[in-house]
Amino acid sequence: MKSGPLPALGRCPLLLPFAGAVLGILVSEWGAWALLVAIVTSALFGGLWRFKPTVVAAALITLAFAILHDERRKQRDILTEEFQRKADISLTGTLLESNRAGLVRRLFETDEGARLTLDGLPREFRTGQRITLMGTPHKDIPSRNPAGWDPRDTLWKRGIAGSVEVTSAEMIGWSHGFPVLRGWSEEIRLNLIERLTNGIENRESAEVVQAVILGEKSTGSRAFDDFRKTGTMHVFAVSGLHVGLVALIVFGVGKLLRLPPRVLIWAVLFAMFGYAFITGLRPPALRASLMGALLLGRFLLLRRPSVVNNLFAAAIVVLFLDSFQLWQAGFQLSFLVVGVILLLEPLIWRRVEPHLAHDPYLPKPVWSRWQRFTHWSRNKVGKMFTVSLAAWSGSAPLSVFYFGWFTPIASFASVLMVMVAFLILCCAFLSLTLGSIAQPVALKLNALNGELAHFARHSAATMSNWPGAWMRYQNRAEWEEGMCVLDIPYGGAAIHLDAGGGVLIDAGSESSFWWIVDPALEAYGLSCDSLIATHNDAAHIGGLEEAARSFPVGQALVPRESERYSLAELVTTCREENITLHYPDSTPGSLSMKRLGSRSSTPATHTHHAPMTGESSSAFFKTVGRFS
Repeated sequence: MKSGPLPALGRCPLLLPFAGAVLGILVSEWGAWALLVAIVTSALFGGLWRFKPTVVAAALITLAFAILHDERRKQRDILTEEFQRKADISLTGTLLESNRAGLVRRLFETDEGARLTLDGLPREFRTGQRITLMGTPHKDIPSRNPAGWDPRDTLWKRGIAGSVEVTSAEMIGWSHGFPVLRGWSEEIRLNLIERLTNGIENRESAEVVQAVILGEKSTGSRAFDDFRKTGTMHVFAVSGLHVGLVALIVFGVGKLLRLPPRVLIWAVLFAMFGYAFITGLRPPALRASLMGALLLGRFLLLRRPSVVNNLFAAAIVVLFLDSFQLWQAGFQLSFLVVGVILLLEPLIWRRVEPHLAHDPYLPKPVWSRWQRFTHWSRNKVGKMFTVSLAAWSGSAPLSVFYFGWFTPIASFASVLMVMVAFLILCCAFLSLTLGSIAQPVALKLNALNGELAHFARHSAATMSNWPGAWMRYQNRAEWEEGMCVLDIPYGGAAIHLDAGGGVLIDAGSESSFWWIVDPALEAYGLSCDSLIATHNDAAHIGGLEEAARSFPVGQALVPRESERYSLAELVTTCREENITLHYPDSTPGSLSMKRLGSRSSTPATHTHHAPMTGESSSAFFKTVGRFS
């Protein structure tokens, strides 16, 4: 009798402890301590009475995780209350991250264990340094913008108390342990990015290469739009896929060198954790490395491994290190997808495998070399497809829930993208190996990687245009065919006109763009191909530099002022992005920017979300001036 894909509980003793860890975190969040006491007491009594050590362990782990998470939550809440009471605050702690893209760019941990993000911290500070700083906490304000999301809620799910605008900072020494390791990792990663992209002329191809190898993506880059539509963004997030590919490369090289089995296993373990280190010791890479270590460790101990049991073991360790991981989409996607693959893929493979075999009446000993090769290749590609289909089945619900994307094409597109990612990683390792010996060879390999990245982007663009390839669940913009005046704090300004390809008039500061403007446009699938800068003020045009990199902008209107500070940065970025610059004449006249077509003939009304017609847009822009 064949066993099912899920092993019996006897072979998976960590299932109950994992459930206990999750329950302990939930109890702490809900404050259901009476329920916790009842569950733990009952489990301890029943486990001891019936001699069930797994049940006893699960009860103790439930209690331990509840206490651990409650302590972390209290430290976060105490600091949050301080942020709300005080206009200025002084803190001492350790810089945990200083070189990340996205919303959490500078992560700081106080000596009491609370975490916060820092804005305005000078770039010379490095991860692992102990710092004393003064700053102004960002107050919680209700969302007053379209598709406004609560930054506090997002940060809270990561265990972060809030954000501070740094006014002064001083280094007082270096920390020890994990933060210092992460600091070394950041330095190595910056060096690797330069070495691996040297020789790639196309900037977007270089972004794809560094994202595949190191998981480094430029904030807001549109180079990955087509990959989102094809559901293949997991190729650019360092995770179990990348750790597995690195392990496969090292294993293949080791087999060619005829390394002894135990030496080969240790080499693979070193490669997995080394790769996790150089990519920033991020939770997905650590999760995958830990799972791989548990799996290979069983081989070293000559014991039969249980992949599902290793999955639960890795989850327990990750939650112990950071219990707030439970709320993060990355954690949920990683473990759900792996679990679904383990459960569903064997069932799919049983249906697919018979269609890939040769004539069943032809014995294998009489197969020709070509028949052996075609059988092997068909089975490998078929296995990749069944794994991809199972992974998509597990990720699709969460992708719709968290990101609003439903991508049926992903089960097919992922097979191609994984193959390309494997080739890019192979070329990257060869480039690093040969770079110190033969620099021209390394440049050629980097250029080849650029071509592979271009092929991947072109393939993703082609597949994203197939009928039914993807669907985006989003509401109709409240200001579609109109104008939206966004509410930017601290005296900033940003206006979006849904005319032609979209016009963005100012974009607030850099942080306002990423926290307010870009999320509002992303939520409704809107864009812009024209920019207008009103005057040289960082609170107005600081975000336009980011918008110029993020959207397919073709032209920009900038004021006739001395090109200094924010305006100088905007002009430089526009020239780098080949954006046509226009300057207004002193004499008001008609607007000559292209692609500002009309979409309606209804008169405009001056409300927060006002419809913008052809006539009204012309009247509006006449006040701006005529382009020279």
